[in-house]
Amino acid sequence: MTACDSLKVPTPASTIRRHLRQTGRLGRMRLRGTARRVAQRQIERFILQHPAIRRAQRIALYTAAGSEWDPAGAMHLLIERGKDIYLPQVRGRDMRFARHRTGQPLVRRRFGLMEPLPGAKRVPLFTLDVVVMPVVAFDVFRGRLGQGGGFYDRALRHRATSPLRSPYLIGVAFRAQRVSRIPLAPWDVIPDDVVHDTLRANPSS
Repeated sequence: MTACDSLKVPTPASTIRRHLRQTGRLGRMRLRGTARRVAQRQIERFILQHPAIRRAQRIALYTAAGSEWDPAGAMHLLIERGKDIYLPQVRGRDMRFARHRTGQPLVRRRFGLMEPLPGAKRVPLFTLDVVVMPVVAFDVFRGRLGQGGGFYDRALRHRATSPLRSPYLIGVAFRAQRVSRIPLAPWDVIPDDVVHDTLRANPSS
């Protein structure tokens, strides 16, 4: 062992997570043009065919920010199929979900995200059947990194103690956002499945 080796210390998990987030963001930003349109449609097809989505009545989606996969097309088709759609509302450090119907206006709020109007009907999160959430980076073990604000982790913390583990969680990302194994934190909520544009990644039973 050299003197240099003896001075090496493990890289903090927070530093690794920050690097993996950057890798995931860069991967999805590089996906452009025809390749992105094909990947967008493929994810939409997988989402619409997903068994949990087909069984569900109450489904939470999100409005895309930046280079995220955009669920707008899937949202329209799910509403046509008679599904009840809910979208996030961020208030302080908390995130709630409110009903959204075709034609209802959305308002731009925190982080520039489009949200249902303040008076939209909100529901307890555990009453939803499925939550589809954006992913910044993921691994083959369904480890997920979000934007880093912890909104989904806080909103879904009840799953750690709930015997029903409701709602079913689907993370969504482009294949280009897959990274090496993510060091998980105690507060991380693990999706039941991660859907991307080449296949579904190891859904839980």
